[in-house]
Amino acid sequence: MELLKKGFAWVVLFFKDNSKRHIYTTLNKELILKENAELYKDRIYDFSKKQYISFDKVVSVEITANKEEFDSEVDKYVGRFV
Repeated sequence: MELLKKGFAWVVLFFKDNSKRHIYTTLNKELILKENAELYKDRIYDFSKKQYISFDKVVSVEITANKEEFDSEVDKYVGRFV
């Protein structure tokens, strides 16, 4: 959580239907306002896709500073079909 309070980080949102979504975000109010976004209690802004994501169906989250951790997971999955 400290990563998000200080700056930007990659977050994986896990949903009730077992799906997940990777977003690039922050909880730092100054950074959010600098990007012309807003801070809400029930939504978080995904700076990579320029849209708000609702928390209503999120069951858990993982936070990391490096996108590479997520990319390697995708590469492993895709590699099975190539």
